[in-house]
Amino acid sequence: MAEHSPERPPTPRSPASVDAAMPLSERFLFDEASEPMLAGDAGGRFVYVNRSACELTGYGRDELLGMHVRDLISPESLALDPFPPPGPPQARSMVKVREMVRRDGSRIQAEVSVRYLADGSSLAIVRDVTRHLEVVNELRRALSLVQSTLESTTDGILVVNRQGRWAGYNHKFVEIWGIPPEVLEAGDDDRALEYAVSQLADPEAFIAKVRELYAQPEASSNDEIAMKDGRVLERYSIPQRVGREVVGRVWSFRDVTAARRQAQALLESEQRLLETQKMEAVGRLAGGVAHDFNNMLTAILGEADLLLLQPGLEGEARVQIQNIRNAALRSARLTRQLLAFARRQHTEPRALDLRELVEGLDPLIRRLAGRATDVRVELPAPGEGPWVLIDPTQLEQAILNLVINAGDAMPAGGLLRVSLERAHVDAAERERRGAPREGPHARLSVIDTGMGIPEHVKPNLFEPFFTTKPPGKGTGLGLASVHGIIQQAQGFIEVESAEGSGAAFHVLIPECAPPAPEPAVAPPPAGAATAAPRVLVVDDEERVRRLVAAMLTHAGIEALTAGGAGEAIALARAERRPIDLLLTDVMMPGVGGPAVARELLAAGRVRRVMFMSGFPGEALREDFADLGRVAVVSKPFRADELVERVRAELASGD
Repeated sequence: MAEHSPERPPTPRSPASVDAAMPLSERFLFDEASEPMLAGDAGGRFVYVNRSACELTGYGRDELLGMHVRDLISPESLALDPFPPPGPPQARSMVKVREMVRRDGSRIQAEVSVRYLADGSSLAIVRDVTRHLEVVNELRRALSLVQSTLESTTDGILVVNRQGRWAGYNHKFVEIWGIPPEVLEAGDDDRALEYAVSQLADPEAFIAKVRELYAQPEASSNDEIAMKDGRVLERYSIPQRVGREVVGRVWSFRDVTAARRQAQALLESEQRLLETQKMEAVGRLAGGVAHDFNNMLTAILGEADLLLLQPGLEGEARVQIQNIRNAALRSARLTRQLLAFARRQHTEPRALDLRELVEGLDPLIRRLAGRATDVRVELPAPGEGPWVLIDPTQLEQAILNLVINAGDAMPAGGLLRVSLERAHVDAAERERRGAPREGPHARLSVIDTGMGIPEHVKPNLFEPFFTTKPPGKGTGLGLASVHGIIQQAQGFIEVESAEGSGAAFHVLIPECAPPAPEPAVAPPPAGAATAAPRVLVVDDEERVRRLVAAMLTHAGIEALTAGGAGEAIALARAERRPIDLLLTDVMMPGVGGPAVARELLAAGRVRRVMFMSGFPGEALREDFADLGRVAVVSKPFRADELVERVRAELASGD
């Protein structure tokens, strides 16, 4: 296109004259150009167009020549960007995207590059960017979808390039790491990384892992990192690929602190449950063994007691029988420990002053703690309370077992301290400690300065028959029985110890109110006549039945015997007057002792009931809870013990 002289305005030319005025070489280049080109006059009408422009618009050359720029632009595009553009008619250029209307009515998006000359004429180069804009919009939508997906996830996402520079992240990433806005706005990756690393418990390990992965672009990683504030983050890293080429790396961070705490709590709960189930299973086994063993011990003790009552028994024979009796009594103590561990030992809990009980054990504690060593003993100061509801004999046994263990842990001497204090167990502590109850508790602590307990031993402390003592020095039932006794009283035990630093056993038992004073009982009138007492002895073990009857008969008490429920009921109904006391075993083949007692009490054939069993326990008490207060005597028993209990029950009245 020929240039016009700036000194004078150009004379309007027809298309033919323009074509003729243009040199042949310029006309050839213009016409054969691959880009659509359109030349216009100052009024905006086309004065020359090339072949590509005709192909783009669908118009022929003759149709385009003389058309106005506005004829090719859609009304909507003109409304947004009118033609001619505002401003003085001076030399300038601009690039705009306009919607063009082709001859067939179809529309395309065209990028128009216009060069304006000083006289207002112009040359425009047009490029169809319809597909390009579609691709751009699709890409924007895809990026928007990706960003929306990143923002919707609960993980913090960071995308970096091959050099480790940040390429993108979501808000969760910023939230997890708490990166300040000013650091993000500065776009300083090194500063942001430095801020993040400063929060790590082990920054060196974190940096080492990052370097390792950058050295292996194809590698993936999954691990956990600990933060200084106690949080735990799960970290994933995978290579970012475009096609087959690795262009960067995607990091994913998830806060798993709560999940890890829940998992740990669940694990501890499962371990407590398994431990409880294991102890219950062993307890049932121990209780069953003790039950059968007690029946045999009852026979041994009974025979020994009856032999010792024989007149004229002197010398070596009497000593041997006494030895048999003593061995049976020692065996009975062993079964009591088994039953205490199994929490099936017969108990008679009552409210007692714990401080007073410990004071009463003072001589025993000092003797047992320092049996073979120089052990100093410190006991609680005198005073009153706290009060607890527990069988006093069992609690004494538990305390003495702890004292013996503490003394054994100090072979070279040391300090043994028994302390008493009050403690409160709230709901959270109850859950954490696995305590049966919450509320006010009495804490009795037995503390020594001995060898301490190794970590690997602690999980087995309360298992039956587990002991670290040499053969002949312990049965492994001491702590097991303590555990059973305290749990039976709705309490629990805590142990604090480290190898070489002594040990502290803390026994916590729920507090109770002191008992009300008992009313005075008037003595029976002087000279009141009493009928000879009669006792019906019911037991499926013939040896036990025969021995119990012999013990009572020797004490001047009339004894009737029956080997089972049917025989006992028939015998009681045949008697002319009610029997004073039914002394029956609890567990018998077929119909047990509680059922016999119910029937005979309802029929008025017995006045009072006493149960005997080698395996009573709380579970058995449920079998006769409806009978109210019922006396229970535990097997094995001595002859004098049985007679004393029977006489007390007979004297207690209806």
